[in-house]
Amino acid sequence: MSTGVADHAYEKALHLVCTHYGIDPDIVRSRDKTVMVSAARRVVAIALRGQGFSLPEIGASMNRNHTSVMRMCAHDKSEAERSLLA
Repeated sequence: MSTGVADHAYEKALHLVCTHYGIDPDIVRSRDKTVMVSAARRVVAIALRGQGFSLPEIGASMNRNHTSVMRMCAHDKSEAERSLLA
């Protein structure tokens, strides 16, 4: 998939997650490492991975290295999904 498609999917996922968590998308894009922001970032990465985007594509959209995305996706997926559905 092209980076443009990944960027669009990222913005859509980011908007949904930020609405759920009640946080500003700019904070999620930042280097903030608080628990809530990290959890939101992780949910976005897992959602994009579930849509079939590669780690480098997700990383490029999130301004992160693909290995950072890999670590985000390695966290307990069910925990991230539960927090989004709560």
